[in-house]
Amino acid sequence: MEDRLSKISQLEKKYEFVLPLDYKEFISNHNGEDLERDTFYFRNSWGEEEDSVVHYFFLIDSENDYDDFESEYEFWVVDERLPKDV
Repeated sequence: MEDRLSKISQLEKKYEFVLPLDYKEFISNHNGEDLERDTFYFRNSWGEEEDSVVHYFFLIDSENDYDDFESEYEFWVVDERLPKDV
């Protein structure tokens, strides 16, 4: 767990962002597990009910690029596919 917190801290410094404490604790304890309940429901801006699925949370130091937090951050934010302040 301390290794993950250390890695998260390194990522925050490297990319100049701060993750919420509860999210850091979650990642430290679970590091990207698959979800038992992966579907959530919400109302869109027209008041209609919709659903969405979360397949997994990104991992710290994954061996695969597709589920690694740092690889995805670099792909989407560093390469300017998404704004940095999202």
